[in-house]
Amino acid sequence: MELVKERLWEEHFTEFGRGVHMFRTEKIQKLVAMGIPESLRGELWMTFSGKRGNLATDEIERDLHRSLPDHPAFQNPTGIAALRRVLTAYAHRNPKIGYCQSMNILASVLLLYAKEEEAFWLLVAVCERMLPDYFNRRVIGAQVDQSVFEELIRERLPELAEQVPDLSTLSSVSLSWFLTLFLSVLPFQSAVCVVDCFFYQGIKSIFQHANITDLISEALGVSAERILYKSIVLLKGFIRADGGPSPIFKKPDAGFRPTPFCQSC
Repeated sequence: MELVKERLWEEHFTEFGRGVHMFRTEKIQKLVAMGIPESLRGELWMTFSGKRGNLATDEIERDLHRSLPDHPAFQNPTGIAALRRVLTAYAHRNPKIGYCQSMNILASVLLLYAKEEEAFWLLVAVCERMLPDYFNRRVIGAQVDQSVFEELIRERLPELAEQVPDLSTLSSVSLSWFLTLFLSVLPFQSAVCVVDCFFYQGIKSIFQHANITDLISEALGVSAERILYKSIVLLKGFIRADGGPSPIFKKPDAGFRPTPFCQSC
């Protein structure tokens, strides 16, 4: 009888998921009424009680494979498991923040250059000290810095500001730039140079550099000279039908050369 029940549960897991992702179906009620198999009882008690899995862990699981999907470090169970542990540990450390989308991209890059525990403490430093109020449901800190970003565009690229008086179009795209420290939009080598500068000087390093034009142009995938003439078309094309920026991660071109921003770091 135990073997039969185990087989029925395994069939349910295959069809409806397991753990935090398992759908609650009418079939579950029948399976539970039959008696949970001894081998699965502890696991299912944890799942049903809600102790295993909450909103944060659900969101983490959904985003694990979206972090750096093209990087070999996260194309295997070992890398994914390390990323899961770092993000879950932070969600438990700071339940007020829990997990915010974009933290997965930051943590995955931290894991490329630091040990797992070091990556965790770097994430703590970013979320709680270096970028306060960035990682919450209202992302107030990121919105404030976006406003500064818009002012810099008006100052450094007045022709662009004239063509696009309402920069809200750019804001809808650039929010993810700030939340991921430009890791989600720049070629990888350029992006980690931005992170170098960030850890040395904080978020102000992005605004202090005179090469804001280069940062925008590379993020949009177009030369600085063409920004003024292609801005509206680019911004519309940059937004996918679902409203998100595309692509989420760019691999560097074969002939990659550091941008002026990267060189000035």
